[in-house]
Amino acid sequence: MSPHRVAFQTDGEGFLSFVDRLETLDLTNREGESVTDDDVIDHDLSYSIYFTDLDGNLLELTTNDHETVAAELLSD
Repeated sequence: MSPHRVAFQTDGEGFLSFVDRLETLDLTNREGESVTDDDVIDHDLSYSIYFTDLDGNLLELTTNDHETVAAELLSD
């Protein structure tokens, strides 16, 4: 497992679409636990979610569209 992380950036709508599909993606974190919408991290200016690929490499999906994501997540 690499200590490095690869990050992918998307817009707010893309981020929310990814979060909505988490249950169907069967993603895990570094501890091997399932990643859910509870794992979305609010960095105040951006949102991220962290997971691993099949080889244990760290991956991140992030968006700087904080207002769009916050409005949707806070309405749930």
